Amino acid sequence: GAPIPEAVVSLSMPKYSADLPTTPKGRVMANSEGRYFFADLPAGDYRLRASKEGYLGGAYGQRRVSADSQLLTLGEGEKRADATLMLWKYAVIGGTVVDETGEPVVGVSVQALVRSVVAGRTRYGGSASSLVPPPTATTDDRGMFRLSRLTPASYVIVVPSAQTTVPVA
Repeated sequence: GAPIPEAVVSLSMPKYSADLPTTPKGRVMANSEGRYFFADLPAGDYRLRASKEGYLGGAYGQRRVSADSQLLTLGEGEKRADATLMLWKYAVIGGTVVDETGEPVVGVSVQALVRSVVAGRTRYGGSASSLVPPPTATTDDRGMFRLSRLTPASYVIVVPSAQTTVPVA
């Protein structure tokens, strides 16, 4: 809920093609109190988004990372001072992979699987969309890993392994 100074707030009208030079659009930077201002806007529906390095971008009407945004509707000459945009700070998970004797395991893949409950069943996956693979890191020479730029969620950290058998003959 804290203000985010220097977030870039962008405004567009989805009714018009973004390529048209007359399309009302713009970008401004939020001040130290997280406030921003657009002037002389015609009546219509607007898409309002914010972004800043180190944060997952947000849009008007979005209250959760996975929620849909809404259009901001303005009437002729209407002024709004209540259009709050939320951004989410990226998360980082780090740790060390060790074997059964406590020695670091070098060069293994580590994945962060999002834990979610769908229809009363717990599921694990890369993200809300099955098209996005899970974040992956490889352990270094100390067995340490670091998964960064994670969206806020509940995660399970796994070290996938595959067993292979080869015939003796």
